[in-house]
Amino acid sequence: MPRIYTLNDFIRSVKQLIAKYHALDKKNKCMQSVLDASHKENESIQNDLDCSYKENERMQKSMNQMIPLANQLNGLNNKLGKYNSGTDICFFK
Repeated sequence: MPRIYTLNDFIRSVKQLIAKYHALDKKNKCMQSVLDASHKENESIQNDLDCSYKENERMQKSMNQMIPLANQLNGLNNKLGKYNSGTDICFFK
């Protein structure tokens, strides 16, 4: 014979569902808070990476400008070394 549910059974079930809902809602809010904090941290890290990338690009451009100058200085140093080979004074060595 099928079980007959009373009004009290129904009320008890509803109260259990409400309690489960509140517990899950609390967990959900906590997880959302953690997720929001992680999102902010990720944004901060991405901003730092973007700044580092830009700084790296600037440094690369500077290096690209310095390399030809260093090569020119080495060439001049070699020329000066040849001209000054008979003296004690030699620049850039």
